[in-house]
Amino acid sequence: MTTAPRRMSPRGIALIEALVALAVMAFGLLSVAGLQVVLRQNADNAKQRSEAVRLAQEEIEELRAYSSLTGPVGTVAYNNLVDVPRLELDTDDSNTTFYLTRTVSDSPIPAYKTLTVDVDWLDRVGATQNVRLSTAVLGVEPALAATV
Repeated sequence: MTTAPRRMSPRGIALIEALVALAVMAFGLLSVAGLQVVLRQNADNAKQRSEAVRLAQEEIEELRAYSSLTGPVGTVAYNNLVDVPRLELDTDDSNTTFYLTRTVSDSPIPAYKTLTVDVDWLDRVGATQNVRLSTAVLGVEPALAATV
């Protein structure tokens, strides 16, 4: 008498399928969590960069709005546009410290100065970030500026 070969019981297959599905879901959730970390870092960098651009623009606009060609030291006058080494800026609404460096150089064009403002800071991971804005400032009496 020959016996028929025994068939494998399908018991346990559902458990293996469930474990594989769980592993795939776990991998997907870890990927989403990693993406969330990267998105938060990029959002933080974008906020810091826009704040740095705002600070640099503020500095440039303040210096371009000089009230006279000459004036005592400490006033906003054309002849007082000088280099400023690394200066720490106060910002209440930021999670980092910004540093401003101002470079003023004479332009090859008479009565112009080239103004460069650098703002640098350390981002969330400790890397130095930098924003640089440059402009030219015309040295004419502000009362005569409308004639230029």
